[in-house]
This record gives sequence, C-alpha cells and structure tokens, in this order.
Amino acid sequence: MSLFFIFVGNQLCNQMQHFLSITLFLSLYIIAFLWLKPFRWHRKKPLSTASLKFSYLIYLIILFALTYKFIFYENPDIFPEEDSVSVDQIMIYKLILLSFSYVIPHLLILIRRRFQKLREKFNIFGSIINICTILYLVFIYKYSDWYI
Repeated sequence: MSLFFIFVGNQLCNQMQHFLSITLFLSLYIIAFLWLKPFRWHRKKPLSTASLKFSYLIYLIILFALTYKFIFYENPDIFPEEDSVSVDQIMIYKLILLSFSYVIPHLLILIRRRFQKLREKFNIFGSIINICTILYLVFIYKYSDWYI
C-alpha cells in the first residue's frame, strides 16, 4: 500500500513540475511581450522594428519549447557521432553555436535602442540573426533523438 502512495506522490510531483515550468515560461513570455510592445509601431521605421520584435517573440516560443523538452525528457542526442571528423571538434563547435543561440538574440533586443543613427540597419541585422537562430533551434528540435 505504501508503494502506491509513493507512486502517486511521484506522479503528482512530476505533474506539478510540468505545471510550474509551463507557468514560468508563459509568464516570462507575457513579460517580454508587454516590455516589447510589438503592436506599437515606430513612426520612422515601422517595418524593421516590427520584424525585429516579432522575430524575437517567435524565437522565445521556440526557445521555451526546446528548453521544456530538454528539461523534462531524457537528454537528446544533439551531438551525434560522425566518422569523418573528430567528435570532440564537432561537439565543441555545436556547443558554442548552441550557447550563442541562447545569448545573442537577448543581447540584440536589449541593445537595440543604443543605435540611433543605424537603427533601421541594426533592426534588419537583428531580424536576420533571430531568423537564423530560429532555424538552428528548429533544426535541433526536429533532428535530435528525444528519448520520451
């Protein structure tokens, strides 16, 4: 009988962890959405500003989904072994790329107001970086072996 209560307690704790993580991710997304104000258009540069804001918000959704999968499922095989090149070199390269994909879009959105004269070019550059990061994260999400 006590094994039953331990099993039910573990299941409840597991469900609570999922619920709290989803709540945390959702609240962070809402805070980012309210801070960015994506529907407030810039008078002089509406298209470039909107592209930067919306690409960042899409990036956040994909980042949270990937982080959720990475936390609650067994470690994926993000770095598969390849015969032609040293595995250590490939793993270091992919780990650095993954680390940059977690940091660079946040820095771009934080420093965007520091560029007054080149703001439109910076917004376009930031949008391109965000889109490339989104594609990389989707590639990891889709082509990694997740052990469910």
